[in-house]
Amino acid sequence: MHRFHHSIIRPLLQEVHPQTIVEVGIADGKHTKFLLEYVKEHGGMLHAVDPRPTFDAASWQNREAQSFVFHEKRSIDALSQIENPDIVLLDGDHNYYTVTHELQILSGQAKFPLICIHDIDWPYGRRDLYYDPQSIPEQDRHPYRKAGMVPGQQHLAEEGGLNPMLENATIEGGPRNGCRTAIEDFLKTRTDMRFIDIPGFHGLGILVDLHRLTTSGFLGRLISRLQLDEELREHFGAVEKNRIALLYEKGELLKQNKKLSEALREHQFKLSDAIAKSSALEAQYSEARNREEKHQDYSVSVMKERSATEEHVKALERDRTALQETMERQGELINELRSELAQKESGVRGRVSKHWEKLWSEAQSHS
Repeated sequence: MHRFHHSIIRPLLQEVHPQTIVEVGIADGKHTKFLLEYVKEHGGMLHAVDPRPTFDAASWQNREAQSFVFHEKRSIDALSQIENPDIVLLDGDHNYYTVTHELQILSGQAKFPLICIHDIDWPYGRRDLYYDPQSIPEQDRHPYRKAGMVPGQQHLAEEGGLNPMLENATIEGGPRNGCRTAIEDFLKTRTDMRFIDIPGFHGLGILVDLHRLTTSGFLGRLISRLQLDEELREHFGAVEKNRIALLYEKGELLKQNKKLSEALREHQFKLSDAIAKSSALEAQYSEARNREEKHQDYSVSVMKERSATEEHVKALERDRTALQETMERQGELINELRSELAQKESGVRGRVSKHWEKLWSEAQSHS
């Protein structure tokens, strides 16, 4: 609702001069900050209602006790405890049951406050949202699930869409479904009310009783100025449709970007793993190559030693052949010497035998 503050909410505050302001659904406190600045400047008390705000609202109450009261509870439990609010800003649990009970409680006040209701157009104008489904009676609760919504699509999206993290009614439209439907059904019982709706940023509705309009000319003129004619309403409606379409496309692009980012991270992980494995393989290859080079060096050394050994063997073989040839020649010489000695020995023996025969003959002749 903070987007409506400067253009619509603050001018309403300046016309109503509220002493008691109630904000239902304070979320992260963006609009609460604007409202607190207003009451501190102009006086009054701001009541903030939210069972689960996303900021430390209790510390604001401790710091701004003169201007700020925090109700950490559901709106239908808190509103009856706040007396005579002048203006109430409803932006809490966007479902038919809650909005209906909020309006009924406020209509029981001594005077009906000026009420601003956010999210009366798509997506929650005709579809319930349940922040806490179990707090809604079963008979007043539509079937729901966590899934996103797509403009122009009655059923929830199977994937993606707007607000896929919230518990949304499964079907849009039909009786007792959505914020605008709750307002329309409430107005059927109250003919003393004027309701205007302002398109844009999911729609803002303003409820004000006719008596206040007739007694406050400035407020009546402001409400009349805020009431758009048909041509402007059609124009702003088209602008809002385009904004929602862009919002949906943005969500789809963010989803695609998330998938691409996850795929990129996975690819980077795989790439890093591949690089690590490649480095390990390169180290192994380098080690193997060093071993191979050492092996090659050793092989060269072995080949050199083998070649030297072969040359040595060849030399020995040559020496052996030469020695064998020498021995063969020496054998031949020995045989020749033996033959020559045998001949000489035979000659000597013949001469000796003849000499002895001669001596014997001479000896015989002398006897």
